[in-house]
Amino acid sequence: MILLGSHMFPNSRGVAALARRARRLGFRADRLLERLRHRCDLALRAWGARRLVREMQSWPDERLKDIGLSRADLVHAIEGVRRPFRWVPDHDASQMDPSRFGH
Repeated sequence: MILLGSHMFPNSRGVAALARRARRLGFRADRLLERLRHRCDLALRAWGARRLVREMQSWPDERLKDIGLSRADLVHAIEGVRRPFRWVPDHDASQMDPSRFGH
């Protein structure tokens, strides 16, 4: 007896189409789960950072000095947690001399 032969499935095109759809759905579900995992990871990291900063606010200055931080460093960290850091260059690229970089 042939299990997957044309005798059991006379419409093999339909079976191939279903298999193709199942593969596509599996691929899309895998990508969706990966994006969801990444977002959850980012959310947990941000939550942990906020929790640590809130806890460190109540620490005495001596304890902060023991780990090499100042109250100003903690204030900057709080600003970074509340408002994400955005790098702003301290120079104007159009004013720089390209010959300095060997171009």
